[in-house]
Amino acid sequence: MTTRKTKKRKGVMGRPPVQDPTGEINLDHERARVQQLTADKIELHVKHRRRQLLETEAVRDRWNLMLSNFRARVLQLPSKVLQLIQAAASYAEAEAILKAAINECLNELADLDPDEIAKIEADEEK
Repeated sequence: MTTRKTKKRKGVMGRPPVQDPTGEINLDHERARVQQLTADKIELHVKHRRRQLLETEAVRDRWNLMLSNFRARVLQLPSKVLQLIQAAASYAEAEAILKAAINECLNELADLDPDEIAKIEADEEK
C-alpha cells in the first residue's frame, strides 16, 4: 500500500483524513472513502427515483396537513355527536356513537400513503 506525506487537509465530508501511526495520510484509503461515498450517493438517488425513499419535507408537509385535519375533526366532535348522544336510548348506544366518531377521526391518521407523498413530491419538482 502506498502512503505519501501531504499537507494537513480536510478529508471527505469535512472529516480529517485517515492517518497511519506515523502521521502519514493514507491516500489509498482516502480514495476508497470517496468512492464509497459516491456509490452511496448514487444508491440513494436510485432509491429516490424508484420511490423507495421520500423527501423529509414532503412527509412533514403531509403529516402537518393530516394533523391539522385531525385536530379540526376532534374539535368538531362535541357539537357533532352531542345531539346523537342525547337521543341515544341507553348508555351503551351513546358510548358506541362516541367511539364511532373517535374512530372516524383516528382513521384519517392511519391513511398515510407513501405513494401519495411521492406523487406530491413529483408534482413539486415539475
